[in-house]
Amino acid sequence: MIDELGSCGEVLLSYLFLSEISNLEKINSTYKSTVHKFSDSILKNQGSIVGSHLSRDLFYYLLDLLRHAKAKPSLNLRGYTMSNAETKDLLSAIKNKEMQCLEIDLETPEILKSLGTEPQISVKALNLKENKLTDQEAPFLVKWFKDSEKVFLQKNDFGLEGIRCITKGIQNIQEINLGSNSIDSERLLLVSEVIPNSKLVYLDLSDNEIGIEGAKALASVLPSSLIKTLHLYNNSLGPQGAIFLSEGINFSKLESLFLRQNFIGNEGAEAISRAVLNSSITTLDLTINTITNGGVEFLLLHLSSTKIRELHLNINYLDENISQRIGQAMLSPNLELMFLGDNLLKKEGMLNIASYLKSPNLKFVDFAMNGLEDEGAIAIAGSMANSMLESIDLDFNFITDKGLEALSSCFPKSLVALKIEENEFTIKGFQSLFAGLVSSSIKDLSLSGNSIDSQIALLLAETLPQTKLTDLNLRVNSIKDEGLSHLSKAIPYTELRTIDLESNLITDTGAESILEAIPRSYLNFVGLGRNPISDQIMDKFKSIYYKVDFRGK
Repeated sequence: MIDELGSCGEVLLSYLFLSEISNLEKINSTYKSTVHKFSDSILKNQGSIVGSHLSRDLFYYLLDLLRHAKAKPSLNLRGYTMSNAETKDLLSAIKNKEMQCLEIDLETPEILKSLGTEPQISVKALNLKENKLTDQEAPFLVKWFKDSEKVFLQKNDFGLEGIRCITKGIQNIQEINLGSNSIDSERLLLVSEVIPNSKLVYLDLSDNEIGIEGAKALASVLPSSLIKTLHLYNNSLGPQGAIFLSEGINFSKLESLFLRQNFIGNEGAEAISRAVLNSSITTLDLTINTITNGGVEFLLLHLSSTKIRELHLNINYLDENISQRIGQAMLSPNLELMFLGDNLLKKEGMLNIASYLKSPNLKFVDFAMNGLEDEGAIAIAGSMANSMLESIDLDFNFITDKGLEALSSCFPKSLVALKIEENEFTIKGFQSLFAGLVSSSIKDLSLSGNSIDSQIALLLAETLPQTKLTDLNLRVNSIKDEGLSHLSKAIPYTELRTIDLESNLITDTGAESILEAIPRSYLNFVGLGRNPISDQIMDKFKSIYYKVDFRGK
C-alpha cells in the first residue's frame, strides 16, 4: 500500500489527515486524489496523525505507514481501543523510532506487563490518561517514559505503591499530569520528595485529595523547585491549606497558580493575595472559592504592584460594593485578562466598572451571569468604543434589544470576539447586531441560546458575506432547514472556518444544503449534533472528514 501511495504516504504520516475514515476502500480513491490537492495547506498545519474511530483495516494500514516513516510522527489514537494484539503490533511498528507524541487507549492495562521492561520506544510526549492503570502496571510504565518530557496519566487508578514507583521515574520529565488519581496527603508526600531534584516545570494535581497536609508539603518544596505552573483544582485545601501554600509562593519560581474549587474563603484568598504581591505569578485562578468582597480587597488594591496578567475570580460572591475597586484594578499595567463571570455585580456594579474598560492594557473581560440587564450593557457600550478590548463575554445577563443596540453601535476596532449567549433579543435587536458586525473586526461570534429562528437566520445570511466572521456559534436555537439553507448559500462567500449548529431543528434537507456548500467554502468544522438527521446523511459527512471535522449525533 505504501508504494501505491508513494510520496503521499509521508504526508499522511506526518500531518493531520487520518481522522474519522470508516473503511479501507476509501483510502485509495479518496486520499490518493486529495493528498496532492491539499498538501500545501496540510504542510502548514504542522499537525499529527489522528486515528480516532479507525477500522481495524485502517489501523493496520496506519502501521504500514509508520514503519516507513522518515519524519518524527505524532500519533493520536484516542477513541480507538486497541486490543492487546494490536498494542503489540503498534509497538513493533514504532520500535526504535523517535516520536513526538503517542496517545493511546488500551483494551486492558495488563498488556504493559506482557511487553517486558524495555519497550524500545522513544516518545517526547506520552498520553495514557483514562487507561485504568494500577500499581501493577506502574513499574513497566516508568520504562515507557524514560525519554519523555511530557507525561499525561490523569484519571487512572494508582495507589500508594504506584505513585511511589512513578515518582522514581520523573526526574527527567518536565511536565506531568497526575490529576484524578485519588492522591491524598500521604501519596503527595512521595511526589513532593522528588520535586526539588527533578526538572519539573509543570505539575497538574487537579481533582485529587491532597488537603491541608498536602498543601503544607508542597509549600516546603516549591522554593527549591523549578515548577512554574501548578494546577490544584478541587483538592480540598480550604482556608488553612491556602495559608500553608502561600508560605511557599514568595520564593518560588511559580508563574501560574490554579486553585479553582478549593473553597479557600476570604482568609485563604487574602493569604494567597499577600504572597502573590512579591512573587513571579502572572496567572492566578481563584474560581469557585466562596470568596466575598473582603477576600479580594487586598489583591485588587495592590494588583498594580503585582505581575498578574490573567486573573480569575469567577463564581464567587463579589457584588456591587466592590465594583469600584474592581474597576480601579483594571488599570493595573500588567493586567490583560479578567474573569468575573457568575458573581453579583448587577447593573449598579457595572456603572462603577464601565469607565475603567478604557484601560490600554485590558484585552479580555468576562462579565457573564452578573445580572447586568440593559443598563449594564449600555454602560459598557459607553466606554467600550474607546477601549482596546479584544474579547468580551456577556452571556446570561438579561440583556434585551435596547442593550444590544447600544453595544452594536460601539464595537471597538480591536474587538475580535463577542460572546452574548442566552439573552433576550428579538429580530429588532439582531438587525442592530448584524449591522454593527459589518463595520467591526469581530471574527468569533457566539449566539447560542438566543431563540434564533429561520427568519433571523435569513438576516444573518444576508449579512455574513460583508463581515469578517471566521467562527460562528449558533447552538441551541430554533433554526430549521429553511434557515440553514439561507446560511449555506452565503457560506461560500464568507471567511467562515467553523459553524456550530448543534441542538437546532435541522433535518436531512438542511444538512444536505451545508454539505453542498462545504467544497466551495473555507469550513473545517461543522457541528450538527442533537438534530434530527438520519444516519445516511451522517455517513455523507463522514466521507469528507479529510477536509472537515464533523460533530454529529
